[in-house]
Amino acid sequence: MTERVAGPDNFACERHHKIYEKWAKSGSGILLTGNVQIDRSCMEGPANVCIEEHSYQNQMPALKKWAEVSETDGSKLWMQISHAGRQTPGELNQEPLAPSSTALKIPGRNFGTPKAMTEDEILDVINRFAFVHVVLGFCLPIFSTLLVLMFDIDRKVHLENVNDLGYVEKE
Repeated sequence: MTERVAGPDNFACERHHKIYEKWAKSGSGILLTGNVQIDRSCMEGPANVCIEEHSYQNQMPALKKWAEVSETDGSKLWMQISHAGRQTPGELNQEPLAPSSTALKIPGRNFGTPKAMTEDEILDVINRFAFVHVVLGFCLPIFSTLLVLMFDIDRKVHLENVNDLGYVEKE
C-alpha cells in the first residue's frame, strides 16, 4: 500500500493523521502504513514518508501524532519500512541502488536502471533500517540477530554501529 500524501519534505503530515484516525475509528484491529522509506534517493513514490538520520528530529512530532491517532479505539499501527531499490520510478532516480543491476520491467511503467550495491552500500542500507527501528522503538535484538543471519555480516561491527545510535544490547 502507498498513501503518497506526504509533503515535498517527505514528512508525515496532517493528511496522514486524518486518514489514519478515520481508519482507526472504523474498528480496524491493525493499520499497516504505506511505504515509509529509509532513503530519499530510492523512493517508491514522490510523496512517501521518508525517515533519515539527518532530518528525523524535525518530523518526530508528526510521527508521534500519526501513531497516537492511529491507535484510537484500540487499533494498532504497524509501519511498513521500505527501500524501493529497483522499484524506484525513473522520474525520481534514473540509477537507484538495488541488490543487483537487473532492471524491473512492467509494461507502462518507467523504472530507473538499478546500480548493484557495493558491500559498503548494503551495510549503509542495513544501518538505515536499524536507525529507523531505533528511532521508532522497535525490537532491535530480534532485528539485529536476523541481520547477522541473513547477511553474514560481522556481528561485532554491526552492533558497534547500532550502539552509536543509542541501542545497547542486553547480556
